[in-house]
Amino acid sequence: MRPPVGTFRSLRVSQGRRPFLGLRADRLTAESRGVGTLRADHARRIDEAAAAFALGYDSGLTASGPPGWAAVERAAVGDGAGFVVEGAAMAATVRDLLRPGRGMAATTALWESTGRRHPHTFHCGVGWGFAVLGRRPRARWAALDPLLRWLAYDGLGFCHAFIGGPAAGRVKVPQHWSAAERAVAFQGIGRAQWFLTSPRGVGDRIRAYPAHVHQDLWAGVGLAAGYAGGDPRDLAALVDDAGAAAADLAVGAVCAAAARHHGEVWTDTADAALDVLARLGHRAAIELHDACLADLDPVAEPEAYLTWRARVRSGVVDAAASRTNGARA
Repeated sequence: MRPPVGTFRSLRVSQGRRPFLGLRADRLTAESRGVGTLRADHARRIDEAAAAFALGYDSGLTASGPPGWAAVERAAVGDGAGFVVEGAAMAATVRDLLRPGRGMAATTALWESTGRRHPHTFHCGVGWGFAVLGRRPRARWAALDPLLRWLAYDGLGFCHAFIGGPAAGRVKVPQHWSAAERAVAFQGIGRAQWFLTSPRGVGDRIRAYPAHVHQDLWAGVGLAAGYAGGDPRDLAALVDDAGAAAADLAVGAVCAAAARHHGEVWTDTADAALDVLARLGHRAAIELHDACLADLDPVAEPEAYLTWRARVRSGVVDAAASRTNGARA
């Protein structure tokens, strides 16, 4: 996939030690991106996530040595910590990719200092870095977590859709990529839709894509809505709009719950979103998430992430069936 353009200035390597990629943070707000008419609460969530991402990006771009990465760690606090790490991971990945022969030194340093606590958003941020340079994440596969490295493709898909903006057409994913690469990239494209329109407009954007990728797209929407949160009425409408793909929406919400749980940034908003999107409580979602990882070998099984996602979907469907049968008894 070619590098997306729009939010980022032209890329260049500075004469000094660090690479430079200008992030136009002023174009990340919902209003400046032309997202359209939004309720104030949804616009605020988009803007807060974007601001945290930009903060992390700026911190990661200039971090050098333990003190620099410690500064990123200090910035990654509170509700937006995961977004800060996502932005920092993008910056670290860009730095590494622009320095051939140095491996993934900056990315590894970030992982050891802060990324390990937010592994989901960390790997999504790595995908942003590959996206803006037009690279394929598998090029540096070995340096990433065996299971969650698939989220680099989510970040890549998200980046292309987000930078394309609300007015852009469908994002195309290379046909020659593996089924798993394409599926998780479409998941990222779906995740971006939550930040490109009003909650009630997400379904229309999903239906603009071929039906065979709708499950992947809805899983991404669930991940975004579950992590960023939303008005319960909008989330309930989202479940209705997803129809048969509501289980995939729930899969994303379970993944979001795991990300917040692991990063110790659980909030009442996240709890409410999980309840609406997956009909699960915090503890039940984490238990399902962890149970679906049992006996899963991401090194031996090339598409382990999709296997995990399918297991979670089955668990969500079974839980819904149990609730229905219990209500009838």
